Amino acid sequence: MSTQPNSGGSGNRTEEATTAAAHTEMNEAKPATMDEILNRLANNVNPPTRTHSISSSVRSSVTQPVRPGENMQPRYLHTQICWSVLNEEQARATVFAELSTIENATEMFDGSLLTSPESPFILLSEDEAAKVASVRDKLKLQLFEVMFAVHSIARMDLTVLGPELVQLVAEIAPTSADEVRMRQFERVANDAPPLGENEQFLLALSKIDRLEEKLFVMQHMANFKQKTESIQESLNVLTEAAKSINSSASLKQLLQWILVLMNYFIGDKTGKSIRGFRTSQINEICSRTLHNGETILSLLATTINSDLHELKGAIDLLPAVNNASQEMFMELSTAVCRLEEGNILAERELEFASANNAPLTALAEFLEGARTQITQIFESLISSREELASMLLFFGEPVPRTEEPFHPEQFFFNLSSFLTSLQAALQPSESQSQSGKSDSDSTQDSPDSNAEPIHVTSP
Repeated sequence: MSTQPNSGGSGNRTEEATTAAAHTEMNEAKPATMDEILNRLANNVNPPTRTHSISSSVRSSVTQPVRPGENMQPRYLHTQICWSVLNEEQARATVFAELSTIENATEMFDGSLLTSPESPFILLSEDEAAKVASVRDKLKLQLFEVMFAVHSIARMDLTVLGPELVQLVAEIAPTSADEVRMRQFERVANDAPPLGENEQFLLALSKIDRLEEKLFVMQHMANFKQKTESIQESLNVLTEAAKSINSSASLKQLLQWILVLMNYFIGDKTGKSIRGFRTSQINEICSRTLHNGETILSLLATTINSDLHELKGAIDLLPAVNNASQEMFMELSTAVCRLEEGNILAERELEFASANNAPLTALAEFLEGARTQITQIFESLISSREELASMLLFFGEPVPRTEEPFHPEQFFFNLSSFLTSLQAALQPSESQSQSGKSDSDSTQDSPDSNAEPIHVTSP
């Protein structure tokens, strides 16, 4: 693949046509949006084996693997800007791509109305040069080694330029807007003082075709395994917690006793008035004070310590429930979407390289495994969502509709809070026990002592 910038001459028209054709083909690959993920989760659509068609059954006709503002922004313009600039890929199919007369308009513009505040021979400010120098020092590689590692799409040589170094290069890499200025600078460089190593480094980077895309894909390749493993681990935490509480006999009995106390609270000793409740509201329920002065939680703890020791088994759920309360399902869904979008961009680089007869081995091998892994992570996401939805349904919770956010972690958080409070109530200090006894004695002598006490015994 050529490292020279396009000159706009006839020699590049064939290459542009080839690239355009490749781009047209690749537009058929649509990454999943969050809505599409949730649609698939709700409808239990099995993801196919190739990344390109994962969301084909529900995908939108609009796709933005890297949205405007998420792309690298110009770093080396002589005037700082405070708005988002589209790169060449993003500008395609926008209103700006239709401005075919932009060159004519530029020629007609009276350039004397604006004056440049800089010398034409100054490429980097002192701060910019210092940052580039700092990155070069950290790279500890010869210039040609970095160029080879980044430029060779066939190798994507992460053994030479590892993940940390790729990130460093990305922090100083020139964008397509910077490249235009650097080409202009290079044209007049013969009349300028000799270039320093920092300027030479950036100029060399600017000549790498699709530099931003290559760096993005290399970071995606480097982080893909760790991210998929992390997502899978989080999904396992959620799924196993849901299975644990679904199958916990102690928790089921505990909730039944709370239901009995709720009915007592409203004066129904038959237990038929209130048939059930949202388990996520268990903290509010158990904090209510009964007519004898105790809270439902304290009475429940007393009863468990006296007659229902087997219900203490529900406390064993606390570690799993607490861990699950820290996993945000919607964030995991978003992370899976971002991984798929990364695969889409990697596929595009593979096809661009193929259109230019470039070697494909390393990237092709990565994608061969990544396609399978992204399918597996989608299946895990769907399976986890179904397990969590079943859990919410079983414990009296509203299951979100397809278009609604899905936050099972809030249920786990509330349950964890309750189990922590119950654990503390089951293990009162000696002073608390004595205080409780005194309160009980004083209650017998209070004006309310004629009220009928609540007795809860083991069935």
